[in-house]
Amino acid sequence: MTHTNPCCLQCQSNPPAFDQSICIDHYDGIFNSALHAFKYRGQVSMAHGLIDAWLALLDASYPVSIQQADIIMPVPLSPQRLIERGFNQSCELAKLISKITNLPCKNYWLKRIHIEHSQAQSNKENRFKQLNNVFYMEKKHQACIKNQNILLVDDVMTSGATLHTIAKLLKSLGAQKITNWVALRTPTNNSYD
Repeated sequence: MTHTNPCCLQCQSNPPAFDQSICIDHYDGIFNSALHAFKYRGQVSMAHGLIDAWLALLDASYPVSIQQADIIMPVPLSPQRLIERGFNQSCELAKLISKITNLPCKNYWLKRIHIEHSQAQSNKENRFKQLNNVFYMEKKHQACIKNQNILLVDDVMTSGATLHTIAKLLKSLGAQKITNWVALRTPTNNSYD
């Protein structure tokens, strides 16, 4: 989905650590049921359809963000959540994007510590607090992202807290630019765009 205004009001007043977010659609749009089948019913083949739709809809944004990117990274799940779900939906999307673009996908460089309660049930302020020190990268990979432009892949963007926190970490380790590729986003006036 492309916007005429490159920044939402929230990003203008309180800029996030990431540089850009590119989304297919809003969470209540036509791709919602496909994403739910993929994420919650384990229909991993739905990822192919989502990626096809993504590339068809992104038109002008796609080549620019790819030409500027060096590596792809999915948003990680905690080990506990990965066991519960059986797969990382962001990782599946990132692997497909990697195959199409020939960009290297670093599936396991980012790590996540488990949070007991669900992020989906938290308000924006609590999401940001909960994510302090949740993401990390092992020292052996840290030097590899210095001066790199990274495509950060996730399935859903709600408050933007997760993507902001990861981008902040990556930039503190020397990453140059972070572009989020997100399948769906929650339409709110006070979220990062």
